[in-house]
Amino acid sequence: MTEIKGPAEEKAFSDAYKGLYDKLLRFVTGYIPDTGEAESIVQNCFTKLWENRGTVLNEKNLAGWLFTVARNECLSYISHSRVAGKYEASVYQRELIANHRALSRLDFDQFNRFDIEDIIRKTLEALPKRCRQVFELSRDHNMRNQDIAREFNISVKAVEAQITRALLALRTALREYL
Repeated sequence: MTEIKGPAEEKAFSDAYKGLYDKLLRFVTGYIPDTGEAESIVQNCFTKLWENRGTVLNEKNLAGWLFTVARNECLSYISHSRVAGKYEASVYQRELIANHRALSRLDFDQFNRFDIEDIIRKTLEALPKRCRQVFELSRDHNMRNQDIAREFNISVKAVEAQITRALLALRTALREYL
C-alpha cells in the first residue's frame, strides 16, 4: 500500500472531511444525543484519520474505517459516562445502554454495500407524523422530553412512548447491521 504524501494527502483528507463529516455527525448523534459531545467525537475521528493519513487515506473503504472509529469513540464515551455516573438512571440512561449494545454489534466491513443514512431517512419518513416530529425534536433539536410534551400538549410519558416507537422502528430497519 503506497502512502499519500504532501498536498495530495491534504486534498484527500479535505475531501473525506467534506464528504463524510455530516454523515458521521448524524450517525454519532443517533447514539450520543448531546450535540457538543457528538461533534467532539466526530472531530476525534478526523484527528485519528489525520494521524494515520499516510496509510488510511488511500483505503478503499475509508468511510467504513471512519464509521468504525466513530462507533468505537461512541462506545468509549458511553462506557465512560456509565462508569462516571454522569447520568442518572432514567430513560436517557436506558437509551445509552441500548445504544451501547447496538453499537457494539455494528460492523462496517460491508459499508459500501448499504447506506445507513438512506435506511434511517426512509424509516423516519414512514413513521406517523407526530412520532417523527417528536423524535426529530428530541434528536435533531436536542429538546428535552418535558419541552416536547409542552410543545404538543401531551404527557412526558407520551413523548417517551413516541421516542421508543421511533427507536424500535430504526432498530428493526437496521437489524441486519446491528
